[in-house]
Amino acid sequence: MTNHLMAGLLSATALTMAGTATAQTAPTRTEPLAGGQADETASLDEIIVTARRTSERLQDVPIAVSAFSGEQLQRQNILQPQDLQRVAPSLTVTPTARGISTPQYGIRGQRASTPTMLIDPAVGVYFAEVGQSRAGGGNATMYDLESVQVLRGPQGALFGRNNTGGAVLITPMAPGESAEGYVTARIGDYNLRDLEGAANLPLGETLDLRIAGRTIERDGYFRSVTTGQRSYDINNQSLRASLRWTPTEAFTSTLIGTWLDSDEAGSMLKPTAINPIAITNATLRALLQADFDRQQTLGFYENAQGSGAENFRNRAHNRVVGLQNTSTLDLSETLTLKNIIGWRDIEVDYCLDALGTLSHIQRYCGLQDTSQFSNELQLQGDFDNLNVVAGLFYFRESGDEINRNPGVVALSTLASPLSNWVDSEATNVSYAAFVHADYSLSENLSVSAGVRWTRDEREVVWHSRQEAAATGALPRRIVCRMDGLVTVTPSPYTTVADADANLITPDRDLCSFQAQADFSEPTWTLSATYEVTPRNTLYVAHRRGYKSGGFSAQPGNAAAGSLNNPTTVAQREPYLPEIIDDIEFGSKNEFRINGMLSRFNVAAYHGWYTDIQRNSQLLVNNVVTALTLNAASATIWGIEADWMLRVHPSLEFSGGYSLTQASYDEFFNSYNTGTTAAPILTRVDISDARFGFTPEHQLNASVTWSPELSPSIGIPSVSLNFYYQSDFATSDTGSSNCGPDGQFAACLAFGADVDAYSLWNLNASLRDVGGRQGLDLGLFVTNLLDNEHYAFGTPQLGRPFGTFSQGVGAPRMFGLSLRYSWGE
Repeated sequence: MTNHLMAGLLSATALTMAGTATAQTAPTRTEPLAGGQADETASLDEIIVTARRTSERLQDVPIAVSAFSGEQLQRQNILQPQDLQRVAPSLTVTPTARGISTPQYGIRGQRASTPTMLIDPAVGVYFAEVGQSRAGGGNATMYDLESVQVLRGPQGALFGRNNTGGAVLITPMAPGESAEGYVTARIGDYNLRDLEGAANLPLGETLDLRIAGRTIERDGYFRSVTTGQRSYDINNQSLRASLRWTPTEAFTSTLIGTWLDSDEAGSMLKPTAINPIAITNATLRALLQADFDRQQTLGFYENAQGSGAENFRNRAHNRVVGLQNTSTLDLSETLTLKNIIGWRDIEVDYCLDALGTLSHIQRYCGLQDTSQFSNELQLQGDFDNLNVVAGLFYFRESGDEINRNPGVVALSTLASPLSNWVDSEATNVSYAAFVHADYSLSENLSVSAGVRWTRDEREVVWHSRQEAAATGALPRRIVCRMDGLVTVTPSPYTTVADADANLITPDRDLCSFQAQADFSEPTWTLSATYEVTPRNTLYVAHRRGYKSGGFSAQPGNAAAGSLNNPTTVAQREPYLPEIIDDIEFGSKNEFRINGMLSRFNVAAYHGWYTDIQRNSQLLVNNVVTALTLNAASATIWGIEADWMLRVHPSLEFSGGYSLTQASYDEFFNSYNTGTTAAPILTRVDISDARFGFTPEHQLNASVTWSPELSPSIGIPSVSLNFYYQSDFATSDTGSSNCGPDGQFAACLAFGADVDAYSLWNLNASLRDVGGRQGLDLGLFVTNLLDNEHYAFGTPQLGRPFGTFSQGVGAPRMFGLSLRYSWGE
């Protein structure tokens, strides 16, 4: 471990492309930097972050953080959550089956396996300090922002559960005391139409209102040649209203209401590999091989995905409503009471063909309707040498999820059921108490410690079942997947198309099985910070993170009348929390190099990851079933660096780099080497599997040139950005071990990787056009070299489908922006 960390630190100091950014800037300091005299050019804007729940200088915080101001996000054309990975080391943000409005976040190799209520995320996303338990409607936050901060590493003490990878803190612009605002219009290819605006409306001496909104539409860049439908489109509208009340100097209360509605085609996939050996059914093999062969004749941004019933075409509809309040009361000069309360309601309606084929065999649809409520009460103390934050936290989430796989309708000749239903109702409750203190032992040395105790209570009711259509003398039947019992019921449908139109049916109550569990765990953080000079800091930190346990999303597959079938029993059992302990060394520096200003921050870490929650794929009763187990332990280590070099007031270089080495120490899986009637579970060592969606290398670099022109022309700026990521696996279980009979499904999916790719992006702007203050013109080009690349994939090379399909990344896109601001 020591060798890894020391090598990481030494390697990082040699990097020439790493970066940092400014979040929220404080007044410029003019203290001398190391190696130079004090003057106006020898200073850098302070970066203020809230990584420890209070405002601090980035350079003083013993945490690896990347922070970006709203202006920087605009300059880099960061308009969606997926764009953040282009500027933040170790961060990955990818679309899901539920569309680009429901992204999945990963940091340092930790990422949720699926966006369901029964499986929690590994990276917390916070909007105005309120955690968002589900990712639906993520695009609602990405406009009119003050800052975005990316915290890397476990944040269990101050941010709590489900932050084992890190946290993303999104802060909107707050209401101001003056009448000001802006309107931005963007147009571009693929019929881009984007209108965004915000306005401050002072309502009196104590009341300020800020209203912001955005509507954006863009045609999809990927097309089915069969149906003409385009995917990866954007079509959403969102509003935000913030009301700040300041009746006294000691009390402030800010109320924020948010609304988003998006109606998009979601993610359409492209078959890129086929494994006929894994497709044991001859009819299915012939269909998929024909689909794959046709795909080879199409363009890069095309597939031949079939239509099926109209209501089962690709879609991703998100509706999000939120209301939250943050109130602070200064009890004295040293004590502040703070309360953060939030409510959020999410509705997601989606359909996806997981293979992207003409025969639309593996399409599935779902509905998610969840509501969350949270409240956090903090007491903050700021004393001479001691800063303390203590608090109590409560969270409750409840909702209904309906997932249906009707794809086997197209293969009724294979004697498959009409539909597979994976429905559940869930309630998640969490309580926590925490305290964190930072103490200055001297002018140069400070230590901090924090601890949090969390209790999680989870309850689920499954309605998992199969529906077999009436055939010949056999009536329509419902098979409960939890006990294998068959219920004969009259069909409420007259045709298959009519059946396709019903996602919610009364039959779900025929199969209801309940389970509940609770978990509790302490998490903590310990750190020491040494200030070598006012501009050079060293730190070491040790942290423990905790991700809650829960239940598998798809339980069941019992033999008839056998609720105690071993496979079923295992799937009804909860999986336990997963734990990560890490140690991190870091150095944060600001200095001059031959008169040039520079900031260089580097961190090296080593993590011990235990009781890892991983999905298994089982083929039982002709159904592919996902199972979540505490199946593995692993080691994760790496280095990260941020760097900025200001050569001249008009020329600046910046960037970031991360190396992530994640490997399993122990990982066993089991699969059935017998038959359905007489299963034999065989254990397989798959510890050579790669961590899914975890590129080993990520690199970003940018150069910004802002030449001085006559004020009558304007203030120009040109920024060129480069991003690279190495290849990554799309499965957490893809192993080269094929088992004793060579048929282990995870082995068949081994090598289902997304290739490495790089992107160039260009942004140019002219502020105060023609000397008109507040009038700005911009040009942006993403994927400047039009690099064809894949962004994610669904690994189904194993049985029964033997197909690997990938999501295509965006081609070159360009556009113009016009912004008018007033009152600034």
